[in-house]
Amino acid sequence: MSFSDTSPAYVITPSVDGPPTPSVVRRNQTFYLRTVVFKAGDELFNLPRFSLPEQSKFFDDIYAGTGGTSDTDPVLLENAVTAEEFHSLLKLTFRVPKLTIGQALSVDDWMSVLKLAKIWSISPLREQAVTVLGTMIKGKSSIEKVLLARRYDVAQWLTDGLTLLAAQREPISATIRDSLGWETYGRVMEIRERWRQEAWTKVQAASTCSQNQASWSDCIVCRSQDYPGVVHCMKLDIAFYQGHSFLGKPRAQPQSWTKPLPDLHELLSSTKCSTFEVMIAHEFKEELERMKGGTV
Repeated sequence: MSFSDTSPAYVITPSVDGPPTPSVVRRNQTFYLRTVVFKAGDELFNLPRFSLPEQSKFFDDIYAGTGGTSDTDPVLLENAVTAEEFHSLLKLTFRVPKLTIGQALSVDDWMSVLKLAKIWSISPLREQAVTVLGTMIKGKSSIEKVLLARRYDVAQWLTDGLTLLAAQREPISATIRDSLGWETYGRVMEIRERWRQEAWTKVQAASTCSQNQASWSDCIVCRSQDYPGVVHCMKLDIAFYQGHSFLGKPRAQPQSWTKPLPDLHELLSSTKCSTFEVMIAHEFKEELERMKGGTV
């Protein structure tokens, strides 16, 4: 839509020969901008259309209407939208040359952008926020990623957080259990147990393999194939051959003997393989699809 209000303005021009006659003064199509007054929380914002997200039916409808013409008749934003959150959104979208208003966005600013983009169905902004925040929250704990994912409906964060929880060496604490809720906690524990049983079965089988075994062995972590009787731990880049581990490739013969069996916890904590992620994707399929299939 146009950012300008081009409706004519009438001006009364005095006439020397009679009563004043009206003449039409036109508003410039480019540089006569209509602003709308918004109220978020207890603050007012007076904004031209270009300062707000593009491709947003929510804001297009507001600027096509007649509201928000003064401080006494503002457009009221939802109660869930605070002044601080709306201000964070404007720091991203309000771009005026030679005007600096501190537009570097913090993590909290981007979270506000993500929230409002979801409320107002602004897909480009949501995608941008998810991408930027994906880097900014890398240092967050597994449970923090899960909670953020569910608050803002970001499927990748949920997958990442649950995968880290399932793969961690330490037991899941009572605090994390309470934050997850019993249903999610039980499903994660089931994944951990299934993996533990499968890993032990294959590790024990590998320890009894003979050098002349005809079949190929699948990696218990990443499912790749290797020499007969070999189990490969990707985290340590160590191959376990006939119950012993050795370094180097190819793995036809042991090069440096270390220990008789791999430490299962080291295998469980490996984050380079996709086994846990695949299990999470299957177990939480419905929730992940709902997050991915939303409006944005």
